[in-house]
Amino acid sequence: PPKDDEPYLYFVGTGHSPNANMSEAERFAIDDIISQIVKYIGVRISATSTQEAVGTLDEFTASIQKQIVETSSARLSGFRVREKWYEKNTRGTTVAILVAYEAGALHAEKERLEKVFIAEIEAVSVPEAQGDALRETGRYYEAALRYIDAAVAAAESSLEGSDVAFNRNIVKAMDSVRTITLVKLNDNLNGIAGADLPDAFQLKTAAGPEKNAAPVPLTRIRVTYYEIKDGSKRFAKTVVLPVDAGGVVRFQHPAVTLVGAGSVVMELELGAELEKLKKAEKKFPEKVDALRQLVRAKKQEFTFQVRAAEAHIPLAVFVIDCHEDGTPLPGNQITAAAIRENLAREGFKLKTITLQPSDAWNKSAAELSPLIRRAYPEAGRAIVG
Repeated sequence: PPKDDEPYLYFVGTGHSPNANMSEAERFAIDDIISQIVKYIGVRISATSTQEAVGTLDEFTASIQKQIVETSSARLSGFRVREKWYEKNTRGTTVAILVAYEAGALHAEKERLEKVFIAEIEAVSVPEAQGDALRETGRYYEAALRYIDAAVAAAESSLEGSDVAFNRNIVKAMDSVRTITLVKLNDNLNGIAGADLPDAFQLKTAAGPEKNAAPVPLTRIRVTYYEIKDGSKRFAKTVVLPVDAGGVVRFQHPAVTLVGAGSVVMELELGAELEKLKKAEKKFPEKVDALRQLVRAKKQEFTFQVRAAEAHIPLAVFVIDCHEDGTPLPGNQITAAAIRENLAREGFKLKTITLQPSDAWNKSAAELSPLIRRAYPEAGRAIVG
């Protein structure tokens, strides 16, 4: 070929057909030119080349071929066929084709193709490398996020090695999640109805099962608790909280109005990341489900007990069991025992009153009150019925 001048780069392709087939020889010459131009551009198809990248390169090379065959075509800016040379002899037919490519136009194509190839590769390689770096410094939660991003990119592309890339990153994400332990720093709180609990529920995200294990920073925790509406209906509420620099999250439960036992659940928050894997789950159901189950297992349940504000006031109780006709059953304490058991379970301080059933049945509250006060002066309240 002639020497490259300022505006043009030159490429010569040769092709030979031992069968003296002109079309075959020309096709080989075109393939030779395409190979030289693609080599000059510097991109190549490999195991990490996606369908989009391959398609972009195929479209480019098809344009070259079209323009050489149809010299009047103007599919590529700055590309010209300068000369075609044919030789036919006893050994077959040889074709040589000289093309000129405007340097600026070729460099523009080079930059465009490089961007496509690099972007597709980096969609997986960059977040995976970031995950590796984060995991090395003990930032396992952030590492899991980046590995999931890399897995999503691999699943949504057409990489020849996409299955390998997806599986590799899912395994790394699972290893990072598995390292994170949720450690309870307190539990079994006691409170008074209508007031805040005396302390916040506290949990530490640690790289191990012990409280003194290294913290896992920048972790998000989903907290589920219940509120009472319409007097007795329980409604679940959720809030997502970040841990502090020591890997600790604190949740102050709103004032509880219902007397009894309650619970708070704290879980590793990766809901949005698992949602990204919905499409990938169709192709890799077992891998995605394994990650989901592992995340679900990362939780702790806290319990608390709430008693009535009046529970600390000593309560005197006397219950009368009656016949079907309403007359008292002397000496029968079955109902009284059951009521006392339930009240004691709720934290009430109980005093049992010794009264004649007939007195309790016939006397008014005003008449019973002085009798009870004389017998049990420490009782602040009394129930008779």
